[in-house]
Amino acid sequence: MVKRARKDMAHKTSTRFGDNGINFYDSRSITLDAACRAEGANVTRGRRKDDEFIRYEFDDGSVIIHCTNRDLWDIGYRSCFCWEELGHTDECEKKARAALEGKEKP
Repeated sequence: MVKRARKDMAHKTSTRFGDNGINFYDSRSITLDAACRAEGANVTRGRRKDDEFIRYEFDDGSVIIHCTNRDLWDIGYRSCFCWEELGHTDECEKKARAALEGKEKP
């Protein structure tokens, strides 16, 4: 993961965990889940195809997405379970295009 200049809660938490999407413990052995919950993150679960996710959405709107069956996490988007580093899936892109086209119709 590339370090970013932004310092919202998701990025602060990412830094705390070494900006390493396979590291689930900080220097004090606190888990990513416990740290996110302690910061007041709203926790939701989701599924896409064969993957299961936990989304931690902080009060400032920033998001961490944990793909539980692959044991990976990263900074995510608010609108879906995609990671910022990888961009949106084709499925999300299609939904966004369809919504945009719907808004542009008379």
